[in-house]
Amino acid sequence: MLTEVTTDDGPLVFASDLIPGAPWMHLPITMGYDRYPERLIDEKTALLESLLARGGSVFFTHDPDVAIGKVARDDSGRFRAA
Repeated sequence: MLTEVTTDDGPLVFASDLIPGAPWMHLPITMGYDRYPERLIDEKTALLESLLARGGSVFFTHDPDVAIGKVARDDSGRFRAA
């Protein structure tokens, strides 16, 4: 379960340990204690695709440099925080 807040700039999701910091926006990066990483990547893909389509952002709980990142894709199609 993830918390989503409606804002004037699009949805803001508190993704907890699913995406705790900007580097975790890259799909294959997961936490070491995830029991089903393949399923987690599928869920993360669905979340990021949805947020990208709706102009959404993610709040990072464990990133000392970036508090919130708008979901974007680079030229190679990799998700990133803008």
